[in-house]
Amino acid sequence: MSKREHGVTVVELMLVVAIVAICGALVVASLGSTTRSANEAAAIATLKNVVTAQKYCRASAGIDVDGDRQGEFGFFAELAGTVPVRNYFGYKRKLAPPVLSSAFGVMWTSQILMAGYIFQMFLPDPTGAGVSEDFTGGDWDNGQGVDPTNAEQWWCCYAWPAVHARTGKRTFFVNQSGEILATDGGVVAYSGLIPQPSQYSAFSANSTAGMGDPTAANGSGADGNFWYVVE
Repeated sequence: MSKREHGVTVVELMLVVAIVAICGALVVASLGSTTRSANEAAAIATLKNVVTAQKYCRASAGIDVDGDRQGEFGFFAELAGTVPVRNYFGYKRKLAPPVLSSAFGVMWTSQILMAGYIFQMFLPDPTGAGVSEDFTGGDWDNGQGVDPTNAEQWWCCYAWPAVHARTGKRTFFVNQSGEILATDGGVVAYSGLIPQPSQYSAFSANSTAGMGDPTAANGSGADGNFWYVVE
């Protein structure tokens, strides 16, 4: 009986092991790509929901800090009805009914985490600069300095991967226009706590008036990244 008839050789066994390892790596890579794509799709869907919620809040005057009967846009936790809405008068009233799920009121240092993405809302101060909500959500005493007149006009929200290239690759942006922008992060790839977008990242590189300025739709943003329209 020849050596060949006794069974596989060491070389053949090593070849089989290598093929299995390659196949396993391909499967893992494919699963990772699928997860990232699913997370990105979920982030876009979430931003669409936020746009709808903000429009409803504004139209219903659910938040009206200056009492002029012109509704204002809200922070996440305000829209979710988990904290009182902003006011100057010291009373505590929650939005009823809320326009977002209570999940948006689960705040982590002014941000929320959903499906591998971090979301942060900005509202304008008197100069048009964006300010974030309290660490625990909302800002009922308006300590963050949101300007009621500007908040009747502007808001913006970012969504970026909790771990870049693992939970997602693209960063997204939306504001009162309802137009969703994305960047692949050619200059700055946002990920988790560092780096994360500032309130101006997706606005025109020549911005001077803050959140009232044009966005960087299909152009270079203040962060140097190229931002393009996805929805």
